Amino acid sequence: MALDTVLPSVPAWSAYLAVAVGGVAGASHAARRGFDVIGVLGLAAAAGLGGLLLRDVLLQKGTPVVLTDPRYLLSAAFAALLGFFFARLISKLRRLLLGLDALAMGLFVALGASAAIFFGLGVVPAIFLGMVTAIGGGLLRDLLSGEAPAVLRPGIFSGVAALIGAIVFVGLYELGLATFWNQIATIATVFVVRILALWRGWESPTPVDMTDRISHVFAHARVPAFRPHVHLPLHRGGADTEKSGSSVSADDPRTALADLGEDPPAPIWVGDNSPAPAALPDDGERIE
Repeated sequence: MALDTVLPSVPAWSAYLAVAVGGVAGASHAARRGFDVIGVLGLAAAAGLGGLLLRDVLLQKGTPVVLTDPRYLLSAAFAALLGFFFARLISKLRRLLLGLDALAMGLFVALGASAAIFFGLGVVPAIFLGMVTAIGGGLLRDLLSGEAPAVLRPGIFSGVAALIGAIVFVGLYELGLATFWNQIATIATVFVVRILALWRGWESPTPVDMTDRISHVFAHARVPAFRPHVHLPLHRGGADTEKSGSSVSADDPRTALADLGEDPPAPIWVGDNSPAPAALPDDGERIE
């Protein structure tokens, strides 16, 4: 028996419809790039069935549901035929398909998260499987097309909407909401977030390099190096200095050195080639 028919969830036909919507998107993607009939079928199957296939492979609970229930494969094949023969009509219904794609994404999130909880996995694995089930189809479609997956590039919310929906599902489950109504709330959440992102032009955030800012903060937060200051005792006998007629101030370092019993250094004369004098008299005059 198929996994999605065992889980207490929304009607099974909604899952087939979600596969068909994803298949139409994959077939249109292939038609715009000039793929042949095998390419259209392959991308329709990848986009429509890829999420459920990845979910069941990660769960490892038997044969994937897309292989045990032929209606999934038939839904993807029908979508491929629509994309192969009516690519121009589908391009004109782009807004309608975007709305259906948002609903399908919400349903895939609910199916992935509910399956994880059904098999006893924790909160984080449930969020992860909900995201993988929702974005897995588009991921495989772009990889088979030889392109960088759109869900991994900056753009309108896709993976972010799936992440929000998975968090909502797990949160409501922890609050004790019944699985059916939990899935309905999850589908509605993803649909609203996705449509608002398309309408308002919300894009997923890109990396922000904080290296320069952090370096600037630490550069201004450095502690200044410790520099000890040596205070020499100064001669306070200003009156004696005035009486002696000396031009050397009491605050002159030479006075402090004299108080310590040391001879002051000889002055260095700059501006001529004559040798430095041997001594300096008390009146400060140069000896020739």
